[in-house]
Amino acid sequence: MALEVHTAAKSQGVFVVTPVGSIDGTDHGLLQGKLDAVLGQNPETIIFDMAGVDYLNSLGIRLLVKTKKALSSKGGSIAFVHLQPQ
Repeated sequence: MALEVHTAAKSQGVFVVTPVGSIDGTDHGLLQGKLDAVLGQNPETIIFDMAGVDYLNSLGIRLLVKTKKALSSKGGSIAFVHLQPQ
């Protein structure tokens, strides 16, 4: 399934990122672009709603870890909700 990524500001400094589909080598650039846009707004917290993710490979995990490191360096954090068993 092709990746779609939705982002929304939940409150001041809190963003929800909702990927839908497969996070793999094919569409990781889309997720990276959306994350870069959110990081550019200096969030305190990014919440990843993973309910619609049907596949996540190591490249996708790398993007999530990279995002965590970027936020942690500024005192921010990430959270995951609706994780799916694989």
